[in-house]
Amino acid sequence: CFLKVNVLINARKILAKYMNVKRAVDRLASLCSDVEDLKGTIPKYKDDAEKVETYLAEYEHYLALLQRNFGYLRDDAKKMQRKEDRSLRKVIEEYYKAQKLFTQYLKAEAGE
Repeated sequence: CFLKVNVLINARKILAKYMNVKRAVDRLASLCSDVEDLKGTIPKYKDDAEKVETYLAEYEHYLALLQRNFGYLRDDAKKMQRKEDRSLRKVIEEYYKAQKLFTQYLKAEAGE
């Protein structure tokens, strides 16, 4: 019984981390759009350097947050996968969805 409770607690921790990644991915998508908009308007609004700097700093912050949370999620999912606990299959599936999204954002960032 204790082992099951421990596994459930670990699953909840992983899900919480996944939700952090999901929020960071959503925010990054929004910021990507904001940064792209700014790139188009920078020539028109050269005087608004403060706004440009703010968006770029926020963008970099969320990219770092996403990378950090994704790393934690990846490590936890690998640990749980090694345990081969079937009750965590959904968590692992969600991890792979997050991984796919994360890879897409990195490719977009690299301009591929």
